[in-house]
Amino acid sequence: MLAEPLVLGAGLYIAGALALHRRWRMSVSAMIALGTGAMALHFPVDRAPLRTHVPDWVRTLRGCAILPQASETPVRLVTWTVDDSLPLEATLAQIIAQRPDLVVLQGTDDRKIGTALGDALQGEVKFFPGGEGITAAVRGSFQYCGGTTDHWSIDLPARSGHVAEAIVTFPHIEHVGALPLVIARPDQHDGIMDLNRWAQRLVQSSNVVGAAAQTIGPRRMLVVGDFHVPSRAQPMAYPLRRAGLRAVSTPPNWPTNLAGVPLLPVHALDQMWAGRGWHAQRARVIEAAGHSRQPILVDLTPADANSR
Repeated sequence: MLAEPLVLGAGLYIAGALALHRRWRMSVSAMIALGTGAMALHFPVDRAPLRTHVPDWVRTLRGCAILPQASETPVRLVTWTVDDSLPLEATLAQIIAQRPDLVVLQGTDDRKIGTALGDALQGEVKFFPGGEGITAAVRGSFQYCGGTTDHWSIDLPARSGHVAEAIVTFPHIEHVGALPLVIARPDQHDGIMDLNRWAQRLVQSSNVVGAAAQTIGPRRMLVVGDFHVPSRAQPMAYPLRRAGLRAVSTPPNWPTNLAGVPLLPVHALDQMWAGRGWHAQRARVIEAAGHSRQPILVDLTPADANSR
């Protein structure tokens, strides 16, 4: 899936070159092969029901996913996987200028960055260590859901000694209310020899996230995270769709550069999935000089508000 644009471009070049040399049969054969490969890559996978089990305590969060009254207020979210070795301040200022309601940064749990976000949003910030860290800030606060904690972690498949998890929170946004949010942090690969096992871990992680969303209640659910692959990757996308979520269509945000050479982004690896209670109004990327990924900004409105 990641190599699809490159393969497609090379295939079209070959088919065109063959046509210029009047080798019509080979040119047509190349076009048919490209079309067949693309169809096979995007063809829906087996529609078997989800069979992944999540911890029993996940069911206790279901009541907190239901708002007493549906809000008509739009919500603005930003998700971004950062390169923590590069400066973040300039891009962070651009993010803050957009007045987001919720910001999720993967790849950093820097207290200075989190404090700047919290001050700008005039709300609460959560830091999730482990791996490269996660920072989440909301224009409001994170709810406790009747207990003594305001976030819950579900383990995802990972290599020994590595952190992979789905973090469940209930950010309460001013004038909107509380909404269920899952921040997905799947495991990364460990070199070319690990790619096949890594792909299996990604699919298994998607099953766990989908099962959790289905258990908690998907209608107003939001899922954000670095899934490492585009949302068009059928084995990864199917469990989330089966759970009642839909991929929010966003512009590609990766790769913006390779070894310092500017590139045109071709994939959106930082993804957002939403339940049917949300309607995506607008999605765009924010410039991030030097970083391999750009932040993705999405405006969502409650579906009930759109029906009025």
